[in-house]
Amino acid sequence: MGNLYDFHDLEPRGEPDASFLMPEALTYNGHCLDQEIPRFYTMSTDGRNNFERELNAPAKVGDGNYYLSSRIKERTISVNFFYDGDESDNEQYIADMDKLKSILSVPNVKISFQDDKYYFIGTANLDVTEGGLKVEGKITLTLADPYAHYDVSAISGSGNSATINDSENSMFIRALQMITFTPSGSQPNFTITDSTSSLKVTTGVTASNEMIFDFENLKFTIGGTNEVGYIALNSNFGDFQIKAGETLNFSTTGDYEIDYEVLKL
Repeated sequence: MGNLYDFHDLEPRGEPDASFLMPEALTYNGHCLDQEIPRFYTMSTDGRNNFERELNAPAKVGDGNYYLSSRIKERTISVNFFYDGDESDNEQYIADMDKLKSILSVPNVKISFQDDKYYFIGTANLDVTEGGLKVEGKITLTLADPYAHYDVSAISGSGNSATINDSENSMFIRALQMITFTPSGSQPNFTITDSTSSLKVTTGVTASNEMIFDFENLKFTIGGTNEVGYIALNSNFGDFQIKAGETLNFSTTGDYEIDYEVLKL
């Protein structure tokens, strides 16, 4: 038999703290769903740490295959949520679902989670389990680009080489975004190399004539004029990646600015 004088808290229980966000709360195209849609709660995610590699490996006459190359396939992340609707307010449910659909209808946008400073680029699909105004649902995010991105960093200087010395997650690769280079002298051609990649300009460059290599959009200009046709076909223009501590070598001296971002799976 319990103590007659056991303490019982007779104060009414408060509502959940609306400012609290689950660690995996989803922000889609700048909209944090848990904050912008009342009664929407991110419950869990699946697939954030998964990736799949597709092999180009024709069969051998005997056992196994010949490995030639491979690539990381597109990724999928699922976000499971709960909508705690008021059973007496159907209009609010419709308004919130319309807002959710409107936010998620924009394709190929920036996607992030509350517990990670990296972001993805992806497109959403929405699946809601209907039945009453308290519903569960799933948002499926398809990431054509499988990598998570970090904010763009920049280094600048003068000379015929530049070293990427940042310590941000040194095990991850860096993707070049843009290189601006102004040569100090004239050259019959121009190259940029590191330990695994190279890029060659097959036309002459002159002193003080600024070159801009836009790796993200595959554009190249000399003195403001489009000259992408002078990028050698065997160059790593679309897949030039570098590592922390890597040195980029230029075939001549000049002033440079290098923009890059860290990528992780």
